[in-house]
Amino acid sequence: YGGQTNPGAALFGKLNVARVHDYSSCVTFADAAFDTTSISAATPFSQFPHFSITSDSDWTWGWCPDEVSAAIPMSNDADALKDRITDMRMHGKTGINNALKWGAAMLDPAIQPIMSLLAADGEIDAGFANRPVAFNDGGTKKFIVLMTDGRSTNQITVANGYYDTEAEIADLATDVLNYSNGYYEVTDAVQSASQLLRLCAATKAQGITIYTIGFALDMTQAWGVKAAADLETCATSSGHFYEVEETEIATAFNSIARSIQTVKLVQ
Repeated sequence: YGGQTNPGAALFGKLNVARVHDYSSCVTFADAAFDTTSISAATPFSQFPHFSITSDSDWTWGWCPDEVSAAIPMSNDADALKDRITDMRMHGKTGINNALKWGAAMLDPAIQPIMSLLAADGEIDAGFANRPVAFNDGGTKKFIVLMTDGRSTNQITVANGYYDTEAEIADLATDVLNYSNGYYEVTDAVQSASQLLRLCAATKAQGITIYTIGFALDMTQAWGVKAAADLETCATSSGHFYEVEETEIATAFNSIARSIQTVKLVQ
């Protein structure tokens, strides 16, 4: 994820949203969306504009990541998942709130009718047609692993008058957004973090276990301390939060995998 999270064009096509452009497939969440884990086909959305604040060639264009970095909604294909991770490139800003919203939604049964449609279309394996199961399903435990290398940042979108015509939409798909007057701030960093923590609480209230990983956080900087504090608060417990550097990240993921496997064996 970057500032936004792209759930993929196929899933986007099953939402209650009009497609304005074909460059990416993110939606704009209202503030109230972060008080619940659910997303359904009945929820009305608007499509998030496709723009970038940098022309750095090492980054994939877009505050909303393009399709190469889109989510894979449901999969047990390890090779496909690893290939997607390998193909991902850097993105601007850190919309942890938006990332967790999609992660939680993928575990909330409200999205199951959409998964059934995706399975019928061959977009996901037919075995996932009835997923996600109910929260009170006795044979199921639900987990989220949330990783970031930074803190929640401000979230912006294109200002009125800059995304109204096909020409303007096409221009912003290649030309960097004017960062002086071409945008407006939807949330500042404090508000973004508040949305994240509200959603963390709502997610844990549904019985979902959250592991968080802070990767290469600069703890000499205030933002690093803030990021670590928010991630520890978001996690199911302090023991579910990992602060790691470089190759330690593999150790963290292995530890999480062992913990989940232990839960599975005990059940």
